[in-house]
Amino acid sequence: LCKDYISTVPLYHELGHFIEKQYDVARYAFSQLFTTGKPLDEDIIKYFPFIENQSIGSDQKTLIIYNHLMEYFCDLFAAQYIGSTSNVYLNSISNNNAGAVSHPSTPNREFMVNDFLEGRGNLVIDVFNEVLSRLVGSKSLAIRYTKVESDDFYNLVPFVANNDMELHGIFDYGWRVWLEDFAPFEPVLGDARDLQGSKIYQIINSLMEKSIGNYFITKEWNLKK
Repeated sequence: LCKDYISTVPLYHELGHFIEKQYDVARYAFSQLFTTGKPLDEDIIKYFPFIENQSIGSDQKTLIIYNHLMEYFCDLFAAQYIGSTSNVYLNSISNNNAGAVSHPSTPNREFMVNDFLEGRGNLVIDVFNEVLSRLVGSKSLAIRYTKVESDDFYNLVPFVANNDMELHGIFDYGWRVWLEDFAPFEPVLGDARDLQGSKIYQIINSLMEKSIGNYFITKEWNLKK
């Protein structure tokens, strides 16, 4: 996968696990969300639907909640930089629609990320931000990428990122080009009906690689001027 920039978006999620473990985010969030005697919020019931299942023991529920909090946090950590692309990839390879001990259901993971990206109120996200504020000062979950609006890839030209937020935005941009109609490629590649998906996939990956590489080469060059 070293040249497959489209499919490596889950690495942002995996990096989130390092951050979560370093600060023990899930443990602190758990203590705030699940206080004994505290009534269950509607977001708790939505994102932890097993919570009211009487057939699951309390110890098992604790384990599931802790695991799911870790996964939700890492999904949100990734979404800061690459939007919904990690979840789109996850949905393409997973049929976990009911949830498991280790991971929330795929639809709930998508809902959580969409709440964040669309700025909807969500108790779980609010608690994560409270915990982060306490543990790492001014840090909080926030959008850290710029949505790239460009025809560069359709013209087979690398995108020129001007800052780190645009650099992260290249992943979202590449995914949108891959998922959308191939018709914009027609002026340079011919009839979209004749375009092979594998060829477009290869082109997008090549353009993403060049866009990212050019950014770091230019940045290094400017530092040495």
